[in-house]
Amino acid sequence: MAVLISFIVYGTVIASLIAYGLFVYSRRNMYKHAATIPKALAQLPLIGNAHQFAGTTTDIMNSIIRTVTNYKEDGISTIWLGPRLYIVITDPASAEIVLNTAMEKDSVYRFMKPWLGNGLVSGSVPIWKKHRKMLLPTFNQRLLNGFIDVFANQCNILITKLEDKIGTGQFDVFKYISSCTLDIICETAMGVKVNAQGNTNNSYIQAGIGEMQLICKRMYQIWLQPQWLFNLTKYAKIEKENIKILHDFTKAVVRKKRFDFERKKEAIHRGEIFEENQSGCKAFLDMMIELSNGENKLTDDELREEVDTMTIAGNDTSALASSYVLIMLGCHPHIQDKVIDELREIYGDSKRPVVKEDLPKMPYLERVIKETLRLFPVAPVVVRNLTQDVKLDKYTLPAGAGCVIAVYGMHRQESVWGENPNDFNPDHFLPENVAKRHPYSYIPFSAGPRNCIGKQYAMMSMKSLLSTILRTYRIHSNVDYKTIELKSEILLKPLNGHLISIERRLKL
Repeated sequence: MAVLISFIVYGTVIASLIAYGLFVYSRRNMYKHAATIPKALAQLPLIGNAHQFAGTTTDIMNSIIRTVTNYKEDGISTIWLGPRLYIVITDPASAEIVLNTAMEKDSVYRFMKPWLGNGLVSGSVPIWKKHRKMLLPTFNQRLLNGFIDVFANQCNILITKLEDKIGTGQFDVFKYISSCTLDIICETAMGVKVNAQGNTNNSYIQAGIGEMQLICKRMYQIWLQPQWLFNLTKYAKIEKENIKILHDFTKAVVRKKRFDFERKKEAIHRGEIFEENQSGCKAFLDMMIELSNGENKLTDDELREEVDTMTIAGNDTSALASSYVLIMLGCHPHIQDKVIDELREIYGDSKRPVVKEDLPKMPYLERVIKETLRLFPVAPVVVRNLTQDVKLDKYTLPAGAGCVIAVYGMHRQESVWGENPNDFNPDHFLPENVAKRHPYSYIPFSAGPRNCIGKQYAMMSMKSLLSTILRTYRIHSNVDYKTIELKSEILLKPLNGHLISIERRLKL
């Protein structure tokens, strides 16, 4: 018996060593090229840098900041999360090469798939190409202009909700902004009203918040990444419940829209007049159903995935960016005054709502938004999977590695932004200053073929929202924006919220 046990033990050890040797041999190209690239942070055997990305979401964000602002020669360095190699890029020219050659999203995006499936954010390259080509026409200027009334109506509700905070001291404005942007995105993406500003306890809203937090946990806590281990935790049950709520809501909307479209087609075919039960603008979902009604028809599940993707991509991103802008304007009263001067030129003493013709007349507000997104890019990193070797001037990025485009780091480089890169200065985005910089030195919406399809929509909604708030309220903030503690919940968030105080603006 002892001999048999010894044989089994030795056999297991030998088999493990052989498997490990084959594993290492299969990755020899990766190890060879990784050895030539500087390390971003000190690494431990086997686990690499994984221990540095443990802890709270604030601990994780601090590690990300240390990594992406630890500028190495040539703007390239490596980290290892266990056996997974990541190459960190802070050089704009190198970022341009990667973002135009490596289209596949990194494997960490797989944790979005239970919710978003193969939508534009998380889908594989073949599916992304097909859907992007189909969806691009829905982001035309005529359709976007049709959303202005939605922006204006929901922003007016927001103004009313904020009245209770006048003179009450500092409060977290994000929850107010986020409810407003969720109402906007649900009406413009799906054509439905969820009344998030009137009912923040809505199960759909709460499920979305909970699922975002779970996705973040799995991205950074490597022990939750293997599916079999995750299934043993309490989080698996919570995720299942969240996903059911989210999918049931969107599926019902898609079925209703598809039914209405088919009824309309049949009525037109019979020569009848079809009364559309549609309030306001034509939503993205309506356009997607119309444009995909042929050989390339999107299934109900594909439509649901894209609508869910638009909701997650268009809600928190715009809400976070707008909330950061309000902090920055509260910290810089003289810049807020310049924005008000610009708005006074457009509106005078009028209380009328924003219209599409107003938005191009807000170049200074746009520069303020862009400068805020420079310092606080809501997506602080973009991560791609290298399916083939990518050659840079001095290094080869090996196939099989992940590549982290360090947006947060690139946006704060002294070599790009001058001696005080952490200072808030909207003049960074004067046309003559923009022309001096590499086009990939500023990429808050990513860049290359797989950039954010909705960046124009985002800018229009943020201008509408911010101009409406600023015409009604003066913003104050005691926050030191250079020392804000940040946390990573997929997106970049301040630990203590977006703290501002407001007073009524008596005259524009």
